[in-house]
Formats: sequence, C-alpha cells, structure tokens
Amino acid sequence: MLLSDNFPKTLEAHNKSGKARASEMEHAIRWHIKVNMDKDPALYTLFNERLQRILDEKATRREAVNGQSFLYPGRNYSISKSIMNP
Repeated sequence: MLLSDNFPKTLEAHNKSGKARASEMEHAIRWHIKVNMDKDPALYTLFNERLQRILDEKATRREAVNGQSFLYPGRNYSISKSIMNP
C-alpha cells in the first residue's frame, strides 16, 4: 500500500488533518518495514532506525515550540508559553 500509486490519493481522499496524514504515513512505513524485515534485515533495520531518528527529532522540535524556543539551524527564536497557549 505504501508504495502504491494510490497511497497519496488515499491520504488526500480522507480529507484528514496534517497530523492524521502524518500518522497514517508513519504507520504505513512501520508496516512496510515489519513486513519486509525478513527479506533484508540489515536494510530494514536501517530504515527503522532512520524513521525513529526522524520522529525523535520532530518530537524534540515540538517540545521546543511548546516550551520556550523554536529552533532552526543557526537560529533560535524565543517564544513564550503564553503566546503558544493563550
């Protein structure tokens, strides 16, 4: 399903929020890794580790936004909690 030509159309057809589409993509990627792990364990272990790093980095950025700073490479913007959560 993940590599299907219809996958992007399926995501759009459900008219879901960005978070919901991201979650659906994450689960599709995890399923693809799980199903294919026996075919090439080294490759799919790398895919799994890379996916986890991406998700961890996203969580770190989200925590920064919900905390005090929003980080971009080479930049640091301070954002108060009251602005983020009025």
